[in-house]
Amino acid sequence: RVCRDVTEAALAGQAQQEYPYFPDNAGEPYLSRRRKVGFDLYALYGVARNDVEGRKRAMLMNFDFFGAPVGLFFCMERKLFYGSWLDLGMFMQSVMVLARGHGLETCPQEAWGHYGPAVHKSIGIPDDHVIVSGMALGYADKSAKANTLITERVPVDQLLVAHVQQVYEL
Repeated sequence: RVCRDVTEAALAGQAQQEYPYFPDNAGEPYLSRRRKVGFDLYALYGVARNDVEGRKRAMLMNFDFFGAPVGLFFCMERKLFYGSWLDLGMFMQSVMVLARGHGLETCPQEAWGHYGPAVHKSIGIPDDHVIVSGMALGYADKSAKANTLITERVPVDQLLVAHVQQVYEL
């Protein structure tokens, strides 16, 4: 039901984000990194950058949990602040690690939050709760094109060294 309801909302253009995920003014290098992952994923699907319909079809795969047999939603009360968001993120990561320990794979899906009202209505989540993320859970499909994507990562020495040095200076 929720898959059908959210797909219908997406096709009708009824996006209404639960929360802002990416700031409008994030700037570089974050914007380029985000775009590269998207363009690389679309390329795996054979979708050109200017193929709006192809991009829409690829995005809609979120709303059947990419074919996974289990879909999870992670929610919390809207009134909670940053620390609670961190706690929920750590809880989600624990679910992901536990799943892998049992031979399963997961895919966290913020995309569900773009259609919050449809998710709330479909599965009865109270309005005073925010849908932080969905998550697909199941056995990996090694033949799925999306599962071959390897994203570029910032080298560890660029990510950590400057911050570690700052801590030692304190």
